[in-house]
Amino acid sequence: MAASGLTAAPPVPEPVRPWTVLVGTAFAAGASFIGVMALVGLYLGERATALSDGRGWLPEDADIPLTPANMAMFTMILSGLTIWWAVTAARQNNRISSYLALGLTVFFGVAVINAALFIVKVSEIPVASVTGLYFYAVIGAFILMAVAGLLYIGTQTLRSFAGDEGPIHIEGITSAAVFWTATVIAHGVIWVAVYIAK
Repeated sequence: MAASGLTAAPPVPEPVRPWTVLVGTAFAAGASFIGVMALVGLYLGERATALSDGRGWLPEDADIPLTPANMAMFTMILSGLTIWWAVTAARQNNRISSYLALGLTVFFGVAVINAALFIVKVSEIPVASVTGLYFYAVIGAFILMAVAGLLYIGTQTLRSFAGDEGPIHIEGITSAAVFWTATVIAHGVIWVAVYIAK
């Protein structure tokens, strides 16, 4: 090569696929959200049918307590703020704030799941009833979505502890925030449609 005066071309860089994880997460969050909303729609449809027929929706001895439901909603809003605080801290490469924000988000998320389980326990809605079937399906679907979101946040927290930084790390935390935001919105709809409207 040197005799002819030709030099070797530099290696071709690997193709960059920006925001692949974020796009995939957006689809997963959308699918999870739609699944939960479909169950809420079925719940509301059955409730409307029962009320239009003059039947009560909740059994006589059953009640959905508002205090834990309201506290769960307030806590869920806080978790929505802390997850985006984690995104901002990751973009600024502020690891301490990022750890704190991620930890608070997980703590708040676990508290909301605990409140949902408490509501299920004290509501005393029979599982064998039509009301119970839809009520437990909606709450169960939300809990599954919340657990998936917390696992996602947990993996990003572990990546952060492992020393990940830069655009890939920011994309991961942003993706977890997108999924968690969908979970917060789903909980807000459930709070209005199931807990408040009863």
